[in-house]
Amino acid sequence: TKLLSSVLIFLVIIMTQICVADIYMHNPRGSNNRYNERGRGRNNANRMFDSQNNNRGGYNVGNLYYHVGSKLQLEWTNQHSCGNQNAHCDIIIQYMCGDLVRDGTVTSTIPTNPTMCKNLDCNNDKTYGMHEDFYSYINCRSRERNRGLFNADRNLRTNQATRTRQNQNGNRRGYECPEERDYYPYWHPMPWKDIAVLTNDVSRCPMYKTESQNVKDRYACDRSTSNSDECEAFKYTVGNTQYNGTWKRYPSHGIAAPVCHMNQWSRDNHLGNTVGGQTFNFNWTIPNDVNERCVLRMRYNISTGDYDRDNTTSLHNNRRRRDGPGPDVWSRQGLPNLWNNPTVDIFGLDKLKLRLALATQQYGRTFQDRSHTFAIRPRPPGVPEGATIDNVNVRGKRGNIVQVYPGVEYDFVPNTVQLTSGGYAHIQWTGSDSNPNNNDGQGRQGTDRSNMVMIKAPVSVYMFINCHNNANILYDQIKSTLKETRLQSPQFFCLRHDVTIVGGRICPFLIPTDKQFGGDMDELNEAGTYFDLGLRKITSTGIYSYMCTRNNNFSNRSQKG
Repeated sequence: TKLLSSVLIFLVIIMTQICVADIYMHNPRGSNNRYNERGRGRNNANRMFDSQNNNRGGYNVGNLYYHVGSKLQLEWTNQHSCGNQNAHCDIIIQYMCGDLVRDGTVTSTIPTNPTMCKNLDCNNDKTYGMHEDFYSYINCRSRERNRGLFNADRNLRTNQATRTRQNQNGNRRGYECPEERDYYPYWHPMPWKDIAVLTNDVSRCPMYKTESQNVKDRYACDRSTSNSDECEAFKYTVGNTQYNGTWKRYPSHGIAAPVCHMNQWSRDNHLGNTVGGQTFNFNWTIPNDVNERCVLRMRYNISTGDYDRDNTTSLHNNRRRRDGPGPDVWSRQGLPNLWNNPTVDIFGLDKLKLRLALATQQYGRTFQDRSHTFAIRPRPPGVPEGATIDNVNVRGKRGNIVQVYPGVEYDFVPNTVQLTSGGYAHIQWTGSDSNPNNNDGQGRQGTDRSNMVMIKAPVSVYMFINCHNNANILYDQIKSTLKETRLQSPQFFCLRHDVTIVGGRICPFLIPTDKQFGGDMDELNEAGTYFDLGLRKITSTGIYSYMCTRNNNFSNRSQKG
């Protein structure tokens, strides 16, 4: 039926005023459509997807990899309340992998005209970033939108799936399908695989699980019609041959249904931490979906309580005044109609009227962020399938909180790691050399750098050992373990006594006169943005505290773990 109520989650915003309600991923680093811009704002909000976020959000490109079965702590901030009665909040976490998924090399939007792409093939033109592919968007543009959905007083003009209440002009961002972006679960086949649904209403979890494309097949016409009868009746001609459309079954992804549970609590109008002073987070177990090109997507859906979202359909559209008042907003809000910028007679005497700054397209709004590409790789030989692997990363970017907002300053992720003896830690981070040059920080302007140094306690800024005074004693203790060449890096220091020798000397990068291959290592300038320690097995128990020595000035005074 074309009258679909919000068994398909109706993505609407709580505020009865013109506002934003952004979501920003911090681990993995969310792009917010950035690539490598040196400015604080992104160059192109339409590069890959429709985020609806502030232009200053996002981190420059940087890529990591994760091993199958490892635990990755996802972290993000979202602006409006979740986990309480102020709004219906749902956060949808998904990923996709594919050989053509890529970050690209420019900030321009990938074309839909093949003549603008190399070899007339936009799918394979590596110049442009791409998540969904060319044919996915062409199918979206050629099929009919779901005309049973509530559009309020918006005039969508045409019936393509590129037009929604939030995207009434059919604007394009990358190869994303606007209708799929705005509604979940979506009824057409898509490459996205569901990870989790975090919701205020756990009674909806059974529906989210059974309707997910992870477990439920999808059906679609391979031509421009949108239901089985029209598809079979549709005919098109190539040369002298006439063809019919085909109504096809697209099998489910064949994986487990998404996790679904109660949202974490947050307050309104706040891009910050949740209860306990920690960032919003979700622990994702990396699936056995080995690929060098994957991307993570997070959508943030706020539903107003002004009317009954589950029983509001196209029957309540009111673009023309003669169509009726629209959904019932009188029972809950005392408004006679849901129109753009309504005038309210607050005393019912036709004497004093006030206008509300209310935009009906914002009663249907979705916010989104996506990561840069990452790889999913098998476990190395010798690492048992049942052994735990915890990813330890760095979030944030160079600058103080005002300069990086709505991003965050540096910290380790997770901030506190609980590891199991016999398990493994995978310490890895990335960054950028193209941050704004006037952002506060140590070392070369515009650069992200991190390291790890053991400290006495989480509140300490002093090293665990005095490298110079104890050099001879320490050397005697560790000289038999110098074969661990993987650890001979100035970015990883004193976390274990047996890994502190670099180039035959104890702790050389702390000595201002030392260089690495002629480069200036006083503040890790030549260390590079990317570091990978690989998997390290946990062989002893205890509490170990560490810090980054570079990001310990200006306002970045607590990159510790």
